[in-house]
Amino acid sequence: MIEVIYNWILNNQIEAIAAFFGLCSIYYSVKEKPFFWILAFVNAVFFVYVYFDKKIYALMILQFYYISLSFYGFYYWIKGGKKDGNQKKVPITRLSKNALFKVALAFFVIYFLIANILKYLTDSEIPFVDALITTFSVFAAFLMTKKYIEHWYLWFVSDIVSVITFADQEMYATLIMYLVFLTSTFIGFSKWRKEYLNQLKVEQA
Repeated sequence: MIEVIYNWILNNQIEAIAAFFGLCSIYYSVKEKPFFWILAFVNAVFFVYVYFDKKIYALMILQFYYISLSFYGFYYWIKGGKKDGNQKKVPITRLSKNALFKVALAFFVIYFLIANILKYLTDSEIPFVDALITTFSVFAAFLMTKKYIEHWYLWFVSDIVSVITFADQEMYATLIMYLVFLTSTFIGFSKWRKEYLNQLKVEQA
């Protein structure tokens, strides 16, 4: 068994490295640490190659989005928040009903566009699933930079679809990474929700 795992890692070194950095980033995302964005950047760089090699093009392009967003997220989490002792900290917030409607509308438009581009203009083997994971991830990542708590819901759905997809694609390191991601959505949401409720108590005091 150990030999099988060792041989698989040797034959899939880039994917294994990418998954390693993704797993390392989980702790920092749950703890709201800006260092998360540095690990997310490295993770995305390696996954550009992984997804291109597997012909999962929307997720490949998504990595460039993650790369650019990692700069913004890192800066915003450090400089964009309110003073908390000697540091600035971005508060956790919720989307308004109007914002939720706009996000939902934009989601379906972007999904439709990505799915049709992949279906008719590429040789993607899983255009609709690729588009679904990508669209959920695009919105989840952006909402995460702004610390909207709803981003955890989107990651949850994205991770479930990803687990099924990567199991089917036999991308085992990525599968393990997303299984841990899926578990972390429960931990992360619980931690962020607790902090959000504490913020409300302080604001109402």
